[in-house]
Amino acid sequence: MNIELSVALPVWKSNSIAWLAMESLCRQDVPPCDWELLVCEEPHDEVCGTSFFESYASRLFEKGCRRLLYLSLETWAPLSEKWHLMGAAVSAASRAFLLQAADDYSFRERLCKTHRRVVEEEHDWYDVARAPFCDVASMALATYDRGGDVSRTHLGIAFASKHARTIPRVVLRKNVDGMLFDHCRREAGESFRRFTDFSDYAWVFTSGYNTISLKRAEKIEKGLAPYKPGPASLEAIGLPTDIIERLRTRESST
Repeated sequence: MNIELSVALPVWKSNSIAWLAMESLCRQDVPPCDWELLVCEEPHDEVCGTSFFESYASRLFEKGCRRLLYLSLETWAPLSEKWHLMGAAVSAASRAFLLQAADDYSFRERLCKTHRRVVEEEHDWYDVARAPFCDVASMALATYDRGGDVSRTHLGIAFASKHARTIPRVVLRKNVDGMLFDHCRREAGESFRRFTDFSDYAWVFTSGYNTISLKRAEKIEKGLAPYKPGPASLEAIGLPTDIIERLRTRESST
């Protein structure tokens, strides 16, 4: 195996939407290396469980996934700790660590783009500046867009696995992405290199399946900063037809 990419998927009360993330991973363009999927979940009343993720194993294998690791926690853990645990679990040869939310659909080129920016070009940090959001309750759409502002972290985050292996074990309930960015910048020192991608892709972030995303609903519906009105429809984003249908019917089966 030549595992150079590690996809990290933290899970919490996502059994009605985790299919979205998994479908996007199963539809990736095949990257020029092997990759792995690391899942971290604790027991609760909406657990996905090992069998759910293993049901995608054959499709993931076709896309180059050579390791599926399910980290089962005994008790609830904050997102910051899950990143720490998954960072410590990456394969020895891994060079890029991708953050994948359970309620988001990644664009099909994401693995390949990350490999190019982080592995081939050796950037410490890679993110994407624009992305469509969909509020699942109202099906309202908006686009996250901070223009050319690179003082903040954005979306579709990935960074060098050498930094992931040393993510500190801290308890944070907000600004976790900022903590990761500051950590990577400290680890790299003066040689820190960031690439922010301003391209538009066929992907979507959903809102309404967890506490954090519930707070976005009003901003998305009204197009308040950092969100802007549009796109006109899920079809306009370029998502696969079956994914659009499942989102609209809130179908949760695999």
